[in-house]
Amino acid sequence: MSDHRTPAEEEVVDPVEMSGLKLTQAEQEEARTKRFRIGVVLHNPDSDWSIQQLKGIRATLEGCNAELVDVLYSEYQMDKQHVDIDYMIKKNPDALVSIPIDTSSASADLYKQVHPAGIKLILMDNVPKDMFPRRDYSCYVSSDNELSGKITAELLSPYISPNGVVGIVYYHADFRVTDTRELSFKEWFGKHRRDVQIRDIPFLDYHQAGEAVRDFFADGNHADGLYVVWDEPALGVINNLRELDSFLPIVTNDLSESMALEISKGFNVKGVAAQRSFDQGVAEASAAVKALLGHDVPVSVSIPPLSVSRKNLLEAYRRIRHTEPPNALFPE
Repeated sequence: MSDHRTPAEEEVVDPVEMSGLKLTQAEQEEARTKRFRIGVVLHNPDSDWSIQQLKGIRATLEGCNAELVDVLYSEYQMDKQHVDIDYMIKKNPDALVSIPIDTSSASADLYKQVHPAGIKLILMDNVPKDMFPRRDYSCYVSSDNELSGKITAELLSPYISPNGVVGIVYYHADFRVTDTRELSFKEWFGKHRRDVQIRDIPFLDYHQAGEAVRDFFADGNHADGLYVVWDEPALGVINNLRELDSFLPIVTNDLSESMALEISKGFNVKGVAAQRSFDQGVAEASAAVKALLGHDVPVSVSIPPLSVSRKNLLEAYRRIRHTEPPNALFPE
């Protein structure tokens, strides 16, 4: 049924090493003599995903004696991202690590200014249309979002009765990550659970995902379970469901501390496809350093997520977040 394994079953393999981006000791020593300057432009300062990713970037740059020039957050606003990228180009870093908000031509025009300025560009999670590797950017690093969709479908399926209904609470925008997850999720159910009906519940602002679900049920719709495209909207959905005294099964992506606590309670959240955000940050910073050293860099890298449920939560938490879990996560 599945070709992925849980943290308890899989070999302890460094996902960055698997990607071909792990820096060798010789590369780290060479980089220390160069004192590279790296800029970062993300999208959400409050996102646990961004916080964990930035920790991975910082840890890698510190090991290479590289300077983190600045960290800017566009907060999902294209106009602000234009200002941020222009600011970074003027700061003249050696490399820029950034996540485009969308895949539009406007976003492409924005990022196409980076390489001609002599700055190595490492993209994360989204590649704007008509941007080409080597010419417009050095490397694209993402979680394996196709696998994420499959994992979440497998985690939710046991809770869906025959001829049931699954709602997909998805980000209604031109964003490769969520589009890929949604399609993969649907494809899994189309192959393995053809009896199940899929209903779309779109949201445009992640703060409004909970309201979108509440309105969905207020309009008389029914669902036996929900897939929410990432953890922050999922928390909003959970809060709204609790107002309805509903313990509808939910699966999502990312393993923030809040989401881990929800899984440990055993109520709504039945599992997540956990992105390795810290490791992704390591991979992105490593790609920047390798490119600046003139070494070979793969043009596209996917970091495999972990399938996490209540039974393997503690080990997965350690593996994903590179720290010990809080006492509240231990079973009573």
